[in-house]
Amino acid sequence: MGEESTSRFPDLINIVNASCKPDAETFILDAEVVAVDRNNGHKLMSFQELSSRGRGGRDTSITLDSIKVDVCVFVFDIMFANGKQ
Repeated sequence: MGEESTSRFPDLINIVNASCKPDAETFILDAEVVAVDRNNGHKLMSFQELSSRGRGGRDTSITLDSIKVDVCVFVFDIMFANGKQ
């Protein structure tokens, strides 16, 4: 099982929530998160840049103000939504 990393991406949570319909309560996405340089024509950045984001965790949290590497999400499929395939 993979490492829980949700706390590293408070900005991503905001992006996904803003993109969902109001009645979307639970869902599973097949997606990829990519680092992006929003100051340079939204150029995609390397995986190493994405990996440089803070770790976050039980004793630490990443705030929107502390984020130095912006992200975007590419959603390929909605596998489940509100309990339905």
